[in-house]
Amino acid sequence: MRILSCLKENKDLKEEDRRGTQTSGLVIEVGGRKIAIYANSRRHAGENIDELLKARSADLGRPIQMADALAANWSGQEETVEAKCLAHARRKFIDIEGAAKRNGEPPLEANPCTVERDITLLSVVGSILTFEDHFFASCEQEAHPAGNTRYTAIDLTKPGRTLYSPIDYDVDTTKPGKVVQLIDLFDDWEVSRALTADAVIGEFLKNRLGDPPRKLSELPSILGYGTEIGCSNVSGDLLTRFAFHHVEGKRVAVRLGLSGCGTCRECLTQIGILLPIPGSLSKPLALAEARKEGFLLKDMKKILRGRGTKFVFRSKG
Repeated sequence: MRILSCLKENKDLKEEDRRGTQTSGLVIEVGGRKIAIYANSRRHAGENIDELLKARSADLGRPIQMADALAANWSGQEETVEAKCLAHARRKFIDIEGAAKRNGEPPLEANPCTVERDITLLSVVGSILTFEDHFFASCEQEAHPAGNTRYTAIDLTKPGRTLYSPIDYDVDTTKPGKVVQLIDLFDDWEVSRALTADAVIGEFLKNRLGDPPRKLSELPSILGYGTEIGCSNVSGDLLTRFAFHHVEGKRVAVRLGLSGCGTCRECLTQIGILLPIPGSLSKPLALAEARKEGFLLKDMKKILRGRGTKFVFRSKG
């Protein structure tokens, strides 16, 4: 079996090489016929779809790809028409509704749901505010709950709103509104140097951006919906997910929050980097460090004392 061969190969792989094995189930529907493909390998589902689409005639239009929003399902490079969770669910419900009407059956059974949203303030430096946003949703009739946790940094002086996708929780960096990126505040080269020096994502970014790396502003187009590293997802809007942790002399420690994926969907992994303090942040950081104006992530628990904001929505059907 392919999985057994992968296990044998693991002994000879380098530390940075991909070791995990994946199982993908693909169902292809064409002209009323369905073909099921079951694949075991190191490739994610999106990459398996890529391999399949390479053999597709270039004269045909883009196929519709239906899957949930897990980043691994969308890691391929071939162009498809994306039909994520909501489109998939609606199609199935419409099919059932039509069948029920034809057979004179009663309407669909109610499916009560609960949605929770927890907002926690992490750091305040001048006009730069960072909060943690935790989302959880569960319905009685579903395969598994949904959830996500992310850091979001905003600049209160910027116009617009704070928006990101309600499904994958990603920021559209071409229309950021109040959301701010690290490269808006720090030199692109310094951020790139710090990230590539990190043991967790350094090799990953070098492989994606090159060595020396290209501009970090290209991250959204290169990473797209993100790529999984273990239980974490490195998303295209990575540079919007940061908080200021503490000051070390002329440098500031920054924490980047990597959202979880798969069974780790509600988890969050912190990545720490050190950056030279730019002149524009020198005074605000000093005031926040002294807790005179604002505060840093290292002091968050002392200041908030467990306080936060929580929204809970419940539906009857």
